Amino acid sequence: MIFNVIAIAVSAVALITSTYIALQHQALQKTANFAPVYMQLLMQFQTMEFHDHYRYVTTKLTAEHDPKLGISGLPDDARRAVYDIAYLFQGYGIMHILRIVDDQIIPAMQLRAFAVWEAIEPYVERERELQGLSGLYMLRGLEELAKDASSKIGAAGTGGAGATNFQPKRAPRQGHW
Repeated sequence: MIFNVIAIAVSAVALITSTYIALQHQALQKTANFAPVYMQLLMQFQTMEFHDHYRYVTTKLTAEHDPKLGISGLPDDARRAVYDIAYLFQGYGIMHILRIVDDQIIPAMQLRAFAVWEAIEPYVERERELQGLSGLYMLRGLEELAKDASSKIGAAGTGGAGATNFQPKRAPRQGHW
């Protein structure tokens, strides 16, 4: 009888251990599947064009173009810069929402994502209006990444203008970006 109890206990421990290892493997595999995408996004940070577009979007865009134009109404060069920068951070935002990249990687992107969102938010809101978007709307991943950055910047007490009061214009909807 005692051997039966010991056998059941050993079986239970083996089952729990196997389940734990399987869950860990599944989490690692999920991350590994997206590693090439993440690396491709990181490669863009090494280009001079990325840094030029980032500087333009965060420092000159609002001075040179009226947000009432939306994104689609911008001149080609300005629109290209906005799309290049915004969709790069959109990619990181989506990976963050889906928990593909962990919170240790995202802080490197947060300050930049916040600055980009602060610069393009009025253009994005106008573009959403022009396209009649509701529900699934453009650049939601970037918006969520910036919101998360804002809360962390505000909590750290290092935020600049608007860093502690960022709120998306629309209520987030689960599973949509």
